[in-house]
Amino acid sequence: MTVTNPARPIPPRTVLRPAGQVPAPRTASPTAPRTSPRTSPGTAARTPARTAQRPLPRTGLVRLRVSADDARRRALSEREVEVLMLVAAGGTKHEISRQLGIAPRTVASHMSRIYRALGARNAAHAVALAHGCGAIVAPRQPPAPMVSRREREVLAGLAHGLTSAQVAWCLSLSSETVKTHLQRIYRKLNVSCRANAVDAAIRRRLLAVVVDTGGAQTALPRG
Repeated sequence: MTVTNPARPIPPRTVLRPAGQVPAPRTASPTAPRTSPRTSPGTAARTPARTAQRPLPRTGLVRLRVSADDARRRALSEREVEVLMLVAAGGTKHEISRQLGIAPRTVASHMSRIYRALGARNAAHAVALAHGCGAIVAPRQPPAPMVSRREREVLAGLAHGLTSAQVAWCLSLSSETVKTHLQRIYRKLNVSCRANAVDAAIRRRLLAVVVDTGGAQTALPRG
């Protein structure tokens, strides 16, 4: 199945990288693109651009690196933190409105303000950024069941606020394959939505949020 490039690419200040890996410096090559001994120049010219190497995690803990400007645009109010924590726990808009005694449209209004305050694109991204800036503290939880490397990559994509189509494009997968991985992730982590999955992955140390503060790195606080 051919996967098309989604409309919204990965934000330039957000990098997926395995723990401890240092990115190689980019240098411009004055020569023509190199080809393998078994590949003719004409064949190399027909290679799609999206098959180029991407900064995807390989093994181990996946670190979500965010800019300090993104993670600390504005401190969340107590009510906003309360709403976001319920969203991270898998609560729907109507469930949260009943639990807090507010109207569903008020819950939606709080979420809109949370997105603007954190610079988030969706609820899953907001949960990850809230963990990164300390608005949501992640206490220790039992280790997660066996989660494959590919499933951790999908989880990292969700934490970056990517859609299924964007995750599929980044990992060179089909959208249906990404949906299958999501179903397995939901079953293994016993979660009901993407924000809930990101929250559970961070609490179970499948994902870590690292805030880049211009040289100094602040890791996710450990409860």
